[in-house]
Amino acid sequence: MTRLVRIFVALSLSLFCFACSRPTESPPATSGAEQSAADSEAQPSAEPSPAAQPNAAPSETATQEPAPQAKPSGSAEASTSPAGKQPSLEVAPVARKTLEGKWILILTQNGTDFKAVLLDFVKKPGAADAAGGLEAKVLESTSVLPPVKLKLAELKDKSVHLSFSVADSDMDFRGALRDGTIWGNVLFSVGRCDPARLIPTGESSLKNEKPYEEAPGLSDLQEALRSKEVDAIRDFCRRYPDSPLVLQAYAQILALAKEKNFDVMQVEQIVGEYVTAAERWGPRLGQVSRLNAGIILATSLFDPDVAMRFLAEAEKQVDPSIRERMQASIEAAKTAARAQKGRLLLASPDKSKQAEGEAILRELRQKRPFDAAITYALAEYAERQGRKDEAIALYAELAVLPMAEQFLLRDWSVQGRQKELPSETLARLWKEKHGSTEGLQAYLDKVYKDRIYSFAEPASQTSTTANGHVVLCELFTGAQCPPCVAADIAVGGLEKTYPNTQLVVLRYHQHIPGPDPLANPDAEARFAYYNGRGTPMLVIDGTPLPGVGGFLPHVQEVYRRIRKPVETILAQPSERQPIRIAVKAVAEKGKLHVSVKVDSEQALGEAVRLRLVLAEDEVSFLAPNGVRFHEMIVRHMIGGADGVAPKNGQLAIDTTVDLAEMKQRLVDYLTNFERGRGFAFPARPLELRPLHVVAFVQDDVTRKVLQTAIAPVTGSIEYPEVKAKAKPTPKPARSERSPGAKPSESSSPTSGPVLAPVKPPEGKN
Repeated sequence: MTRLVRIFVALSLSLFCFACSRPTESPPATSGAEQSAADSEAQPSAEPSPAAQPNAAPSETATQEPAPQAKPSGSAEASTSPAGKQPSLEVAPVARKTLEGKWILILTQNGTDFKAVLLDFVKKPGAADAAGGLEAKVLESTSVLPPVKLKLAELKDKSVHLSFSVADSDMDFRGALRDGTIWGNVLFSVGRCDPARLIPTGESSLKNEKPYEEAPGLSDLQEALRSKEVDAIRDFCRRYPDSPLVLQAYAQILALAKEKNFDVMQVEQIVGEYVTAAERWGPRLGQVSRLNAGIILATSLFDPDVAMRFLAEAEKQVDPSIRERMQASIEAAKTAARAQKGRLLLASPDKSKQAEGEAILRELRQKRPFDAAITYALAEYAERQGRKDEAIALYAELAVLPMAEQFLLRDWSVQGRQKELPSETLARLWKEKHGSTEGLQAYLDKVYKDRIYSFAEPASQTSTTANGHVVLCELFTGAQCPPCVAADIAVGGLEKTYPNTQLVVLRYHQHIPGPDPLANPDAEARFAYYNGRGTPMLVIDGTPLPGVGGFLPHVQEVYRRIRKPVETILAQPSERQPIRIAVKAVAEKGKLHVSVKVDSEQALGEAVRLRLVLAEDEVSFLAPNGVRFHEMIVRHMIGGADGVAPKNGQLAIDTTVDLAEMKQRLVDYLTNFERGRGFAFPARPLELRPLHVVAFVQDDVTRKVLQTAIAPVTGSIEYPEVKAKAKPTPKPARSERSPGAKPSESSSPTSGPVLAPVKPPEGKN
């Protein structure tokens, strides 16, 4: 692999959000990419991620000039300016001296300004003037956010405090009026804090407004960052004191501290400027920037002792509520700093220090089993020490676990390092030991299975729950979806923790973000039933659970997040006898005979449906996102995705499935998909055995799953040879909402409101 290819693969990793969605012509309403705090450890890049630095803050300048009255952003002067000139920023067209009037909330992320919400600050009923009090109303929210609700508004003198509910998250704005603009910041419930501002407007609607545009000074910042010259980046900060991008500029300078050999005094100076710049957007952002500084230093491999000191000092100075929201980021940064210390000790010629470093890394590996950098450091050390078997095992993990090598490549490209890939080292060591690479693939499969669920907690000691309920987890995922990895593996861990008399997992594959040979019409119809917008999407007993996107390093966090509601459901007492579902499935002579009967002491309403799923136990298929083995893959919904309605108050089904016809439908579906897209699947995993039948009872009004049962398909599963017939495949049924309607709030797979990607190219996002 050439160095150019390595860098391309590594950097492309950073383009993925924590959820994938179908391409659209405008920025998506939301991206599941709300990066969890653990991402600060998983993605220690030269430009720290918003999760590693939940708040990108503007910079301090030696001279802080008042915000100029200027042209709206989008004008030529808004994005570029000649060197030495004060740039024009988007502020009030006519300076407003009071809060009364209409305002547009501008959020800035990743170099892009987003017009998010149109608000009106009006006099309270009965107030003689603005001094008598103002109240806030949301007139409109744009497509860059899920549905927005205003929960609280405090408007006093020149200060503004607004609290919003955004899908399943909160967004809190605090700011103050200065020179016609309300400068402030937004804090999300996940701990991320971004610069934000309210600009005055006379418009009553944003429908004709472009919802996003380049942030002021972006092209100048990009030019300065490309130079990697600290003076050039600081010059940008001086020329653009009120641009939110100044915060990103200072973050980049701190990320370069190691490369530029900064001493402690230089770091302290930059941190001071960074904090001062952040405080222009409010004291809260100033506090957050102190924590960010330590996080950035830790994740960019600066002196670990210095990074830890900055973190410790920042923790003491920030408000406890902010520290609590950022705790996961802080802990991940501390882990990164300790890992760097361990690596430095391993490189020492002193044997005792090497032993200390190895002990540190082994301890961290117990807590963070999927941290590629830690595993690689231990693998290298084992190889240097001549412990070949141990080195082979560790390199094998890096070679086989989903996207582990890509994470290393990205880190090495940022650090300017070029090394032999773990898979290449593994092949070399395997040949040295065995004389050839024979048996290596089987060994890799074993390592994958041994390690992929190593994080899962021991299985439950009881086979059933007190309330007799079986929880159904439905995961909508994609073979080409990198941020689906965490959810895929996490629910697999839950299957190790709970027997199928307590929890059943079903996986519905989608062609998101690209073609998936495990997708099928029934899986797509089920996705539409929940108004799915992106993958991964996890639904527990009919209720979507946000925030399950992530990469392999985030598996443990996602596992804990999913387990919490599962435990709550299983522990709920029940005053009634649970619904009982009897399932029997027998295969014989190419036919599958299925009988299901539902017994319930409570009356089942007309909206209740019985649904039957035929799922393949395990599919061996190396997906583009690195997942090798896929469990409980939905292949067919017996009786259709709409389910079976009650008849005379009873729910039951006795039917026969022709296995050859079922397989033929899957073959034809994939063939028609290929021909329609001009694409050929590199593999079509259609073994379709062994199988399980999963039956569940669901209320189609509330979407609540009332009970679930599972049974293996017994007998002999046989399929004759099938060939593509190239018949047109009907599109799956869509939900009955109107074409212009937005999906329900509960359908959002996000862990928080993250805006559209940076300045999407025309026609793409």
